[in-house]
Amino acid sequence: MLPLAHRIRPQTLDHFFGQEHLLGKEGILRKLLGAEVLHSFLLHGPSGTGKTTIASIIAHNFDAYFIELNATDAKVSVLKKKIVEAKEKYEAYNKKTIIFIDEIHRFNKAQQDALLPAVEAGDIVLIGATTENPSYEVNQALLSRVTVYKLDPLSQDSLRQILDRALKVGFEDKYALSEEVKDHLIQIAAGDARTLLNSLELLISSKQISSDLNTIRTFLEKQYMRYDKKSSEHYNTISAFIKSVRGSDVDASLIWLWKMVESGEDPKFIFRRMMILASEDIGMADSYALIFVTTAMQAFEAVGYPEGKYFLAHACIYIAKAPKSNNIAQAIGNVSTYIKENPILQVPLHLTKEGGKNYLYPHNYPGNWVKQDYFPVDAARKKLYPEQSLR
Repeated sequence: MLPLAHRIRPQTLDHFFGQEHLLGKEGILRKLLGAEVLHSFLLHGPSGTGKTTIASIIAHNFDAYFIELNATDAKVSVLKKKIVEAKEKYEAYNKKTIIFIDEIHRFNKAQQDALLPAVEAGDIVLIGATTENPSYEVNQALLSRVTVYKLDPLSQDSLRQILDRALKVGFEDKYALSEEVKDHLIQIAAGDARTLLNSLELLISSKQISSDLNTIRTFLEKQYMRYDKKSSEHYNTISAFIKSVRGSDVDASLIWLWKMVESGEDPKFIFRRMMILASEDIGMADSYALIFVTTAMQAFEAVGYPEGKYFLAHACIYIAKAPKSNNIAQAIGNVSTYIKENPILQVPLHLTKEGGKNYLYPHNYPGNWVKQDYFPVDAARKKLYPEQSLR
């Protein structure tokens, strides 16, 4: 059986709740639909705010062919084939094709470039959906050919309307929820209709729908601590963990760490991130941090769960409390720029294998140091490693 969100997906604007700024009486998209203006655009907003549904409603409203693709199955060859088919259908039946691309920000440059001629010529109507800022994730060439509409998290009133419709349309009013259970489902949905509908379906399919609020709360908490490792929530969580460690907030770091642990994240992935943090954000401020995290990972591999949680927490607390410095990252950036500005890097004669007689061996001098030029021939000397005060 199809998921509830799919089964009750609205086909008309009358059953779409939320995004009043776009689809309300004065909304720009509603006005364009009323004027029968079909154009290419991107929908940018959080998950579960109606991006796919809006695309589906528009296709239904215009009696257009509707093709849904994602970054995984839409290879360049597939895109070109769909575009050719769209042109042929329009010529034969005078009927446009809407290509809806979910997570368009995951398209690579070649995939996005393949869409450009067809969008510009009007051979297809492109509707893209993205949870990421399109200004950063979508090619400027493609971005200049479409309109971007921003979607907001759904309000509690909109979620309540969606919930009531789901009970009526999806389950034919067979189930009655108390107001406090409805309030809880709306609260944990946090503006996401898909989460709301998934929670409702989960409660009904698991026969928990008639339980008391505390039982329902505990049940749902156990279910939603797990997340899809390919979802935006996965990337958001690891991002929050990295930034909390970088900001030396030990408590917040532990929260995001434990969310990953309880969600079944691979410990090796977490340790690898901490190893990177140890060099990127701690670096020379505490070089032992890298050794500590590596040793903790080795200890975890030897012991495993459940006791291995101690090593994850220990490493997390250590690097969160450690002094911070990004001087290694700065040095990498500086030397990369230097190499680009000085493409010919000729080795000085006294540093070559053949010029050994002119080389000054530092250990023959007091303090094991002697002044000597180690930079490439004719390359200006520049400070690449930034000495800095460490916090």
